[in-house]
Amino acid sequence: MHQFVATATIPSASAILDFSSPAISGCTDSIAGTDTITTNSVNGPWFLNAVSATDVKIAIPKGGAKFSSSALPGCVSKWAHPSAVQLKGNYNTVNTEIVNDKPLSAIGTGCTVSGMKTSVNVVIPPSPGPVPW
Repeated sequence: MHQFVATATIPSASAILDFSSPAISGCTDSIAGTDTITTNSVNGPWFLNAVSATDVKIAIPKGGAKFSSSALPGCVSKWAHPSAVQLKGNYNTVNTEIVNDKPLSAIGTGCTVSGMKTSVNVVIPPSPGPVPW
């Protein structure tokens, strides 16, 4: 599972929470590797979009993350390729968005990437509480 730690300025009464490129750590994969993930906001922001009090989507911009595994040192995949994606998850109304086993579009360099899925916990410090933020 990937864990995001995001920082953001929380606007009053908003359903959108923009944050800078998040730090992603503590990642492993299905091929027994330890993962390194670097993120960017070159093609747009990462953000949380609150559809309802507990239905929140995390938006990843096009090419918003590069993923490499210690098990395949020459392989790098780019997430959200060829376009931005929004992954539906559940918000615990305190500070954590949980996305479980969602398909994620990706393209590989030095390898072929297919059938990629991700599970993430997005932790938002300090605790913004219930939506709207």
